[in-house]
Amino acid sequence: MPNKRAAVKAMRQSASRHLRNVRTTSELRTLTKKFEQLLTARQTDQARGQLMELLKRIDQAKGKGILHPNAASRKKSRLAARLAHAATAEPRAPALVAGDSRRA
Repeated sequence: MPNKRAAVKAMRQSASRHLRNVRTTSELRTLTKKFEQLLTARQTDQARGQLMELLKRIDQAKGKGILHPNAASRKKSRLAARLAHAATAEPRAPALVAGDSRRA
């Protein structure tokens, strides 16, 4: 246990900040997973809305010091690139079965 009142307060502040950081990072992971699921289901319109919410939360985390500014920018850039790639990608053709006489 700390011996000084200032150290007790610092411990209290550290604990509350830790809870906030854990809650925020967990929320970011959850939103990212939802975004990824929408992309794999090829629901780009809904994914675009999810991305806007995710970018907002990333900026909030950056503002509170939970994410480093460069890490936040990197995440935002990669997420936007994934959406752009998913929006322009064609649906995949079914794979050819061995022995199939059709040409690709």
